[in-house]
Formats: sequence, structure tokens, C-alpha cells
Amino acid sequence: MIAIDAAALVRILDRLEARGWAERHSRLGDRRARSLAITQGGKALLPLIRKIVNESQRVALAGLSGEETQLLARALDCFLANLKAYEIKTT
Repeated sequence: MIAIDAAALVRILDRLEARGWAERHSRLGDRRARSLAITQGGKALLPLIRKIVNESQRVALAGLSGEETQLLARALDCFLANLKAYEIKTT
């Protein structure tokens, strides 16, 4: 869904947890599975994160019409689906 490998995701989650922004918990019935929860410290950062994401999106999509933005989103969805299908076939 986010198009990064498992090892990179684990490193990101480790950093979020080390900074006190997220917590991982064991899931009942499956000791291999973990759930992720945002902490109060993480929740406090959400307005800033949303502002940064919105500004980045505005800059990245500058000059594109609404129709072009939708076409881009559909093309990227297809692009990622193709890569995911290829990855499944090769693993």
C-alpha cells in the first residue's frame, strides 16, 4: 500500500516508537502480528504533518488541472498495481 519494503518500514516504525509518537502492541491470538497505535505525542504533531503534506501536494501539483490531477492519480495507481503484481510473481 505504501510501496516500501518491510525492512524500511520496520526502521521507520522503530524511529516513530523511539520518539514516542507511536506504539506497537502484540495482538492476541497471533504473536507474530503487531498493531500500531499513535500516542498523544504523535497526535499533537498531526496538524503540522497535515500542513506539510498539503503544502507539498500544492507545490507538486501546481499547474495541473483537476482532470490532469485525477488522470495522474489513476496512472500512479496502475503503476503501483503493476509493480506489486510483478513483485508477487517474482517472490
